[in-house]
Amino acid sequence: MTHFWIALLLTSGVPLLAAVKEPEPVQIKTADGKTITAKLYGESKTALILCHGRNYRNGGESFTEQCRHFEQKGIACLAIDFRGYPAESLPDVTGKEQDVIAAFDFLVQRGAEWICVLGSSMGGFALLDALAVLQTKRQLSGVILLSAYHPAACRGARCRKLFIVAETDAGFYDGVRATYESAVEPKRLLKFPDGGHGQSLFRSRRDEMLNAISEFVEAGPK
Repeated sequence: MTHFWIALLLTSGVPLLAAVKEPEPVQIKTADGKTITAKLYGESKTALILCHGRNYRNGGESFTEQCRHFEQKGIACLAIDFRGYPAESLPDVTGKEQDVIAAFDFLVQRGAEWICVLGSSMGGFALLDALAVLQTKRQLSGVILLSAYHPAACRGARCRKLFIVAETDAGFYDGVRATYESAVEPKRLLKFPDGGHGQSLFRSRRDEMLNAISEFVEAGPK
């Protein structure tokens, strides 16, 4: 009977929905003795690490839609939960740059050869703190910074850099612009007239954000 209904759907022109593969839950040890959790979407030599903002208490789950999108394009995605996340209340812990480095090393061990790292707000600051170490790793393809800045960290960073910010993001736009201007090439600044802070740009500027990030990640191995 099941075969009958499948045949009927095929002959009627109604598309069958592809089964959505669940992400792989993983645990990652950091150099300072912590253990963080993460979810890995897909397998590929080209990968993207996503580092969430402070107010996203569900941690890496806040990137589920984006991970699904990038996975369909053949990009493996690792959405990490920073130490202390998921959380009922916002944790105030240090050492998050160690989480970024450990996530990077985890993907290298899994066979990734071209890795980009995206950090949003708090995640972006953690990425910037980790950048000096990441720069020493040949698998680093580029960094994507949403509403995060640190001119000194980027001044000598020769990897590809994509800065994304809204001009109305008070207290952040000027810092991002200054970081971009002080950074060496290759670099790009994607600024929106409005749209919010950090990950909120994925809601207000969904298609532009996804397209820009996909192009940035996919351009690496070429």
